[in-house]
Amino acid sequence: MISLEDARSIVLDGHVPLSSETVPLLESLGLVLAKDIISCCNVPAFVNSAMDGYALNSSDTKEPGTRLQIAGITYAGMPPGETLMPGTCQRIMTGAPIPKGSDAVCIQELTHQASSVCETVVIEAVVSKGDNVRQIGEDISEGSVLFEKNTKVTSTHIGVLASIGIGKVEVIRRPIVGVLSTGDELSEIGDPSLDGKIWDSNRYSLIAALKEIGAEPVDLGLIKDDLHALREHITEAGRKCDLILTSGGASVGDADFISEIIADLCGSSAKWMKVMVKPGKPLAYGILSNSSTPILGLPGNPVAALISFRMFARPLIRKLMGIEPQIIPTWTGIADEDFPRHIDGKLHIDRARVAFDDQGELRVSRSTKQGSHQLSAMAYSNALIYLEDGIGIKVGDRVKIELLDWESIE
Repeated sequence: MISLEDARSIVLDGHVPLSSETVPLLESLGLVLAKDIISCCNVPAFVNSAMDGYALNSSDTKEPGTRLQIAGITYAGMPPGETLMPGTCQRIMTGAPIPKGSDAVCIQELTHQASSVCETVVIEAVVSKGDNVRQIGEDISEGSVLFEKNTKVTSTHIGVLASIGIGKVEVIRRPIVGVLSTGDELSEIGDPSLDGKIWDSNRYSLIAALKEIGAEPVDLGLIKDDLHALREHITEAGRKCDLILTSGGASVGDADFISEIIADLCGSSAKWMKVMVKPGKPLAYGILSNSSTPILGLPGNPVAALISFRMFARPLIRKLMGIEPQIIPTWTGIADEDFPRHIDGKLHIDRARVAFDDQGELRVSRSTKQGSHQLSAMAYSNALIYLEDGIGIKVGDRVKIELLDWESIE
């Protein structure tokens, strides 16, 4: 048996981020910058109005009630108007460049027209120099390091990059991850005759999980328990993938060939581990000798496959993407019931629902179905409970949880 931490170290050690590539700006979402982004311009690039109102010279408004002649109007996207003369102002809209001769903007709420026919406005307040004016480069200055290498690109980063005219960025490329299911007991979706078999769900849930974290999944299909066919399929997949995930065949059954194949194809890097976690004890790992592609053999039970994905595949993929392979953050909540367990030396990871109480505390209830084959309970859950080795947790005690879905917490 091996601890979760030691097993994770075996999987992660020695791996480095993948090579970089230049992609269109929108395709960089969720990826990591391969180099610093240096701003090529100032933002704003010109002095402009922060509000709708009147551009004026503050020296003309030494007391409330000053009347100024309206010299014109400027909208966003137009060039600045002519230079203002003393005693004049210019109607201006948000984002429009302020004209020469002005140094401030009075918001329209602090003005009124002197008359319905006269092009004169009354400034109801004393305006100070710089009021409601955006200066050149006050957001971004030309030549500054806008975003550093290894920054993960979010929607906000994309907006900022677009604001300085950048349409392509160099990023660590998305990992290509092949997903393979194995087992004579599995049938493809659409097969009308199950005849004692079950439809393959692991391949679909793992491919979806890969999409959620920004990897590029490749469906390697469903292969029966055929040692030669599996060996050839995995060897070929290693030539086009950055990582291979298999589900099923990683345990000790007579037809569980994945560990044998990994030992054969990976040489000294091959590891077959019994991880001290439930569900998710069997785990096979290695690096294919012909392609240097890592392979993870996940359990075949659906819940165990997904939990092993979160424990091992997810941090490895993050590392390949140049993202810190952090341990999944955990929180604490208050047990709404007893969470009994038996002493077996393992970390138990149970499915649960959490909700906020009136005091803002997270209350935790364990799902009724905890079998590693009962995938519906995983779908209904919005958290996982971490129960360390022992006799469990009593109602009212604090329990460690991992949140699966923030938006579903009520």
